[in-house]
Amino acid sequence: MKNETESPLPDNLNVEQIRAFAQQGDVNAQFLMAEMLRTGEGVEQDLMESARWFRAAAHQGHAWAANNLALMLHNGAGVKQDATEAAEWFKKAAEQGLPEAQSNLALMHCAGHGARQDYKEAKRLFKLAADAGLAEAQNSLGGLYFNGNGVEQSYLEAARWYEEAAGNGHAGAAYNLALMFYNGHGVRQDFNRATSLFEEAAEGGVAEAAYNIGVMYQNGVGVPANDERAVEWFYKSGQIYLAHGMREPASEAASAIESSVAGHPLAQKLLAEIYGDEA
Repeated sequence: MKNETESPLPDNLNVEQIRAFAQQGDVNAQFLMAEMLRTGEGVEQDLMESARWFRAAAHQGHAWAANNLALMLHNGAGVKQDATEAAEWFKKAAEQGLPEAQSNLALMHCAGHGARQDYKEAKRLFKLAADAGLAEAQNSLGGLYFNGNGVEQSYLEAARWYEEAAGNGHAGAAYNLALMFYNGHGVRQDFNRATSLFEEAAEGGVAEAAYNIGVMYQNGVGVPANDERAVEWFYKSGQIYLAHGMREPASEAASAIESSVAGHPLAQKLLAEIYGDEA
C-alpha cells in the first residue's frame, strides 16, 4: 500500500518546516500539512487549503490523501461537492489496498451516489475491507447478507459478519446482532444475549439500543420487569439522542419514562435538557 515515501520526515519539525517540505514536493509533508489544516492542529483550520494539499499528495499516489480528499469532495468540505470525483479518488485509494477507501467506495455503489448502483461490486469491496479487519466493512457486509443485496440472502452469514464487527468494537454491529438474537433471525432466540449486545451497543453510543433495553425492562421481556431500570435506560437513550441533536426522539424517550413511572423526575430533567428555556 503506497501511503508514504521511503524517506519519512525528520522528527520534531515545526509547522513552517513541514510547509517547506510540502512545497518542495515531499508527499508525507503534503499529507501532514493537509491533516493539520483539516483539524486545526498547530495551525488555523483551513479546509480549502487542506483539500489543496490532500490533492497534491493524492496526485503522488498517497492512498490516505486520496481517501481524505474524496471524503471532502463527498461532503463538500473545503471544496465544491462532487460525488463523482469523490468516487474516482476513493477508487484510486481502494486500488492501492486501503480498506477504508474500499469500504467508502462500496457505500457509494450501494447508494448509487457518484457511482453506479452495483451491490455485487459493493459486496466485493466490502469483502476486501472486511477481510483486512475493518469493522465498518464487516458490519456493512452483514447488512448485505441480511437484506440479500448483491448476495444470496442469508441470516447466518449476516450474523457471522455482525459478530465479527461487534468483536472489533463496532457498536452498530452489536445492535444489529442484538436484534437478530431478540427476534431469532438466523440464530436461536436468546434474550440474554440480546440484552448483553444491546448494552454493548448502548455503551458505544447507539441510542436505539438503550431505548430497547428500557422497553424490555418495562414489559418484562427477556429480563424481570423493573420500572426503575426501564427509566434509567430510557433516560440514557434520551441523552444519546440529544448528544446527536435529535430532540424529537429524545422527547419520545422522556414520554417513555413518564409511561413507566408517572411524574418521575428524570422525565422532567430530560425535557429540561432538551428544551432548556423553551420548556
